[in-house]
Amino acid sequence: MLKLTLILFGFLLLAERGFPLQCYVCEGSTAAEKGDQGCDEENPPAEYLQECQDGLQFCMKMSVIAADNYGMKRNCTEYRSSQEAECYSIFEQKWCTQHTTCETVDGCNGGNGISFNGVFVNTTVDQKLEELGEAWQGLVDEWNNLGQRAAAWWDEHKVYFYWSMGIVGVALVVIVVGIGYQKGKEAREKRSGI
Repeated sequence: MLKLTLILFGFLLLAERGFPLQCYVCEGSTAAEKGDQGCDEENPPAEYLQECQDGLQFCMKMSVIAADNYGMKRNCTEYRSSQEAECYSIFEQKWCTQHTTCETVDGCNGGNGISFNGVFVNTTVDQKLEELGEAWQGLVDEWNNLGQRAAAWWDEHKVYFYWSMGIVGVALVVIVVGIGYQKGKEAREKRSGI
């Protein structure tokens, strides 16, 4: 009876301490067949099932669609997370992510990734890019209009500019001639000894 009690007590200690969680640890992508083979399958190969280190108490699975490429990452993590599937339209391409964790049983981060079919596609990024493009085009148009307005202003006022330049030119000629006449007069007076 004592032996049985000690064995049960040992099992209770082990159960209280717990066994480390095992999670699938891999990542794969359809982009140029990168990453670990079979990571994105519903039942990843058993070789990817690894014991989590101390402090990493959750299994994580992240699914990503980036334009035409699909990616999957599975790992151990210390943080609980449950991010619903989100999709955005960026340059009219679909970009989606989903990040979940679990701790129920070993390998709970198996299973296939979400297909993202039927997930609302948020178009605010494309709308912001479109608004930015429109604002930029408005700036370009304003710059062009400024040039056209400057040309129209010049056509309307160039006569005044030419008149002003002519008056300044005549004034300069009069001043130069006056100075020349004065210098010549002084030089003549010096020669004549007056």
